[in-house]
Amino acid sequence: MDDRKLNPLRLAFLVSIALYFAFVGLRLPTKNPSETIPQATQAPLVQPQVRIDGCHAHISEATASTRELRLKVSGTAETLRVSYDGGMIVKATEEVCSGGECRVFTPAAPKTIQLDGCPAITLP
Repeated sequence: MDDRKLNPLRLAFLVSIALYFAFVGLRLPTKNPSETIPQATQAPLVQPQVRIDGCHAHISEATASTRELRLKVSGTAETLRVSYDGGMIVKATEEVCSGGECRVFTPAAPKTIQLDGCPAITLP
């Protein structure tokens, strides 16, 4: 085939590719980005002055989002209990904690947390 006959075809193909990328680039997002990214709430906790029997750990900071809980823990604990609207999760701290930080994924927003025999802490 003659190269002159292919030039209009090449031009049409190039224009269609350019129009496609222009359409994709200019298309407005359908969802508000703030709706898709859960906002984390941070609740700094004050260390109690009185040590309770059976409580050898302290939560110094808790950050909760829709499906995740992050804790900064000092001391030693064996279990971490997290309750949410649909139930409770009990995890061994060696599974979810490392270097004084714990990370637990929950099916719903966490409501209360508890380490071993320590009193439960209600999240805002």
